[in-house]
Amino acid sequence: MKKLLLLAVLGMTAYGASADVKVQLIGYEGADSVMVQKTNVQLSRRLAPDTVYVAKDGQFVIADVAKNTCVAIMPKDGSRTGARLYVAPGDNLTVTIEKGVGSTVEGSELTTMVDDLDEKMAEVAKQVSDDMSEAELDSIQKAYKLVPEQFVRENPNSPIALYALSKCDYLVIDELLPTIGDGARSSMFAELEKPLISRVKKEKARAEALKLCDEGCQAPEIMLNLPDGSSFVLSSMRGFWIVLDFWGSWCPWCIKGIPEMKKAYEKYGDKMEIVSIACRDKDEDWRAALEKYDLPWTNVISNGVMTGATKKVEDIYAIEGYPTKILVNPKGVIVKRYVGETPQFYEDLEEYLK
Repeated sequence: MKKLLLLAVLGMTAYGASADVKVQLIGYEGADSVMVQKTNVQLSRRLAPDTVYVAKDGQFVIADVAKNTCVAIMPKDGSRTGARLYVAPGDNLTVTIEKGVGSTVEGSELTTMVDDLDEKMAEVAKQVSDDMSEAELDSIQKAYKLVPEQFVRENPNSPIALYALSKCDYLVIDELLPTIGDGARSSMFAELEKPLISRVKKEKARAEALKLCDEGCQAPEIMLNLPDGSSFVLSSMRGFWIVLDFWGSWCPWCIKGIPEMKKAYEKYGDKMEIVSIACRDKDEDWRAALEKYDLPWTNVISNGVMTGATKKVEDIYAIEGYPTKILVNPKGVIVKRYVGETPQFYEDLEEYLK
């Protein structure tokens, strides 16, 4: 008898641990196909292979979705109309996707709360226009980030508090994470807490590194290997303007910028040297890229902790995005940092080297 009761309880637990998601398509032709992707809450790990469903009369069911799963539903018609939902225990979900309009989700309190927060942030983002000044853009960016920050300050016990906190700057995360209540830590978004702690630690380390290689600082020494295996030392180039170009063969924007870099090198090569530092690259991919794009300047690769240091060179220089170019004057002092492929770099180069 006890065994039967135990089996019954286990059966109820298993039943409550999954959910069916009913999907209704509106405005789609016939039996349209829809791709469904299941991931963890962090969106960093797929929980199952992507599955393509064919809707019959505009309807289909995604059966037995495990609890604490993020489900993305994407019609394969080329449009951006789709839905993302978060499945919590006990949810009974119905998703309606209207072509060219958007989606609605019923039966998921978490999804509704996330959508409301995202919509408020999107409303702020809509204020951005091409003719805005840098100060205006900065003001909107601050207002955008203030939305999730205020939410957490006012609702530290909310089940989506950690989701909202993940949208904030690391200093805000560091301040507010200790205030998060049990309601947030018992939510499916609780698994975001460890990544947030890791992010704060990483960003703090980057901020400290940036202080040592900010504009006006002496450029930290670099000792890396050239393609022939010999050593390159940055300080050996004193007396020349140096462009430290942090890039990767895997980076489309880095590759896109090579033609302009070549023009600048041809124009100013008697006054400056470019040092391209390949990061996050495999040795064979790096060498193949050097040959394919015929880079005529100094090329080195960062493939581990730098000689004579305790960190990789990209960590020492606090590199956050690729490409990043750092302009160093003939005395070895950092003049300016440029993140991304920007015309401002070439305008400044002409001003400094004229």
